[in-house]
Amino acid sequence: MLPRPGLFAAGELAAAVTGVASALRAGSSPAHAWLTVTGIVVGPHGVPALADLLPAGLSQHRTGRGLREQHVRRARAVVAAGRLAAELGTPLGPVLDRVARTLESDEELDADRRAALAGPRSTATVLRWLPVLGVVLGAALGADPLGVLLDGGLGATSALAGAVLLGAGHVWTRRLVLAAQTPGDR
Repeated sequence: MLPRPGLFAAGELAAAVTGVASALRAGSSPAHAWLTVTGIVVGPHGVPALADLLPAGLSQHRTGRGLREQHVRRARAVVAAGRLAAELGTPLGPVLDRVARTLESDEELDADRRAALAGPRSTATVLRWLPVLGVVLGAALGADPLGVLLDGGLGATSALAGAVLLGAGHVWTRRLVLAAQTPGDR
């Protein structure tokens, strides 16, 4: 049994759909299966509302846009499968089994994608802090890096150019990572 209706974190939607499909195979009605497994009250056709399948508080401010779209896309797949089964008169259990396998596969791909992006993210973080570390190490070795950077001459020009390039590199790296996170063809 999942915690409360509408609180599906990553990986829980597939488990919930699998549980509902199992309850249907055991003879439960769609409404009873959704209610007992997830706590969601569904209509007479056994189709949950899209909002009930999304994580609570899912907003673009708390999660990345790509992550929000993935949750919505997965929830829509479950709702569409339920509607299709209801319209065609097909047993809902096997349809939900297939959807659950697809959701699990999709979630595995997301986990693989996150693991593949861990290296580039950590590299970007290290590169972002290298200029600060260089100034600190220079000062620790007795040089005057702040004096050179703030003297208004070539040092200040170099600092400004470095800051601009660092910012551009950060934006570029962020766009690459976001593009790699978002599933689908680009």
